Amino acid sequence: MTLSTGQRSSNSCGFTLIELLLVSVIISVLIGISAPRLNRSVSSLALRNCSKDIVALIKYTQQTAIIEETNYRINLDPKKNKVWPTRRKSGAETETYEIIKTSLGKPYSLPQKVKITSLKFTDTNLTDQNYLTCYPNGYTDKATLTISDGKETFSITTTGRIGQVIVKKNE
Repeated sequence: MTLSTGQRSSNSCGFTLIELLLVSVIISVLIGISAPRLNRSVSSLALRNCSKDIVALIKYTQQTAIIEETNYRINLDPKKNKVWPTRRKSGAETETYEIIKTSLGKPYSLPQKVKITSLKFTDTNLTDQNYLTCYPNGYTDKATLTISDGKETFSITTTGRIGQVIVKKNE
């Protein structure tokens, strides 16, 4: 019968249970420290991507209004958290707009935590509307759309001229 002294023999290999537990504890602590930062980064990324998608929709709608020589609108529904373009009906006596039957016309749903917080127009005559109009001459209503995820806020401003859309992170 041999008595073990706790020393490894030259032919044994592997890790002891204590070494494995120590590594597991170190990994758990590192994950615990980095998880909140990762969560903030993912939330911020959703807000940034949303602002880029809205800017792309505005620019595409501006260009389409010029090419098709008709008014387009970018509609905003803060309650349902959606944005979508519509086109002025040709031949209509009154100014009516129709949903576009292409992939452009599908409503864009903002990410779950991102909300439309305001739409403010530079022109005081347009205060009560929930849409931006893009005209065939390249002009777009001057306005600032604000979106937020509760932690960060972005302002998307149209300056009136074609392609002039400014995104600013609010502090």
